[in-house]
Amino acid sequence: MEGANQMAVTEYVLLGLHEHHNLEVVLFALCLGIYSMNVLGNSLLIGLNVLDPCLRSPMYFFLSNLSLIDICGTSSFVSLMLVNFLETQMTISFPGCALQMYLTLALGSTECLLLVVMAYDRYVAICRPLRYPELMSRQTCARMAALSWGTGFVNSLLHSTLTWSLPSCGHNVINHFFCEILAVLKLACGDVSFNVLLTMVATAVLTLAPLLLICLSYVFVLAAILRVPSAASRRKAFSTCSAHLTVVVVFYGTLSFMYFKPKAKDPNLDKIIALFYGAVTPSLNPIIYSLRNAEVKAAAKALLRGDLLSRKMAHFSNALRQDRLGSMDEQQTPPVCPTSSLATCLHPNSTHKRPPGPGTLNYSQLPGKKAVQNQQVLHRRHKDSTCINSGYQPWQPQPQPQPQLSCNPLPAQHSPDAAAGREA
Repeated sequence: MEGANQMAVTEYVLLGLHEHHNLEVVLFALCLGIYSMNVLGNSLLIGLNVLDPCLRSPMYFFLSNLSLIDICGTSSFVSLMLVNFLETQMTISFPGCALQMYLTLALGSTECLLLVVMAYDRYVAICRPLRYPELMSRQTCARMAALSWGTGFVNSLLHSTLTWSLPSCGHNVINHFFCEILAVLKLACGDVSFNVLLTMVATAVLTLAPLLLICLSYVFVLAAILRVPSAASRRKAFSTCSAHLTVVVVFYGTLSFMYFKPKAKDPNLDKIIALFYGAVTPSLNPIIYSLRNAEVKAAAKALLRGDLLSRKMAHFSNALRQDRLGSMDEQQTPPVCPTSSLATCLHPNSTHKRPPGPGTLNYSQLPGKKAVQNQQVLHRRHKDSTCINSGYQPWQPQPQPQPQLSCNPLPAQHSPDAAAGREA
């Protein structure tokens, strides 16, 4: 059935606002500006997190993931939509439509889960500050981010597989700007009740459950902030959560308005609302985090002045210089003449021993006590010659300074003769 579906429909027609082409030209200019701001702002946030060592905390790590999701999510449908705005008929191939629906659904689900992870990070920072390094270690943050990405993409794979397995009966006109899953389901001529039920369950699990967890975490955060006696400390603690809380309100506010509002009489209004939800909301995240966060503003100013790049290049050059000097030191380490070896002078990193010099005798052929004495003499001579030939002088004991005795005569009053005279 899936193969017949792919053979029957090779491309889809996206209606968009085909009846208002002049409005599409206005939307092209508006969406191009919003999309450019989205890509530049989120790329700037990712660059600042990479360049500035002060932005290496878990909060900025998750913010980089959120910026990457916003860039990929909008690029998956806005880039092609901008091209179609200037044409009389908007078309998309079957593989392109399938990929577009998969990416938009996957990245939207991942963003919902990532906002929960960021709320948990703020909860630990405010309510469990002493255990923050333990609970939000680098490995833990990487696992939570990977779990969010993996869950979103697996959920999207399940929905996409069930959607494209439905018979399409040759219908190829999608009444939307892009391949949205609900618009694609309307093309199926079979029973879609199971797909609709699965979509509702996934929406409840991946959208409503994260919203409840976020609200619960901020209840504990607000209770902890209110227990702080100082007003300045309360403002400082709440400022660390205000940016994330604003993003959550904007994201879920537009999402609720789009899906829970009464159905408009004009279907074109629903399309425009969905368009601005998918394009405008991601572009607000860099603005919110840059205006509400002093560290991000300081890093952006340092980048504009050139200080951030210069410090990064200096740090990189110093690291290369240290590595080069370390390798040179290892290569130029002089050989050591160990005291435990009497016949060899070895390099510390070498396993090859120097062969004995000429004139070495077999000590076992020397008889008795004289053999022992000759063996010691030959050891001493051979050690001296080997070390001298290798560029080293044998160790010689240094003479110890002898104490100098004072030879000054005693004063007359302390001499023995003077003492005898006094007794007489």
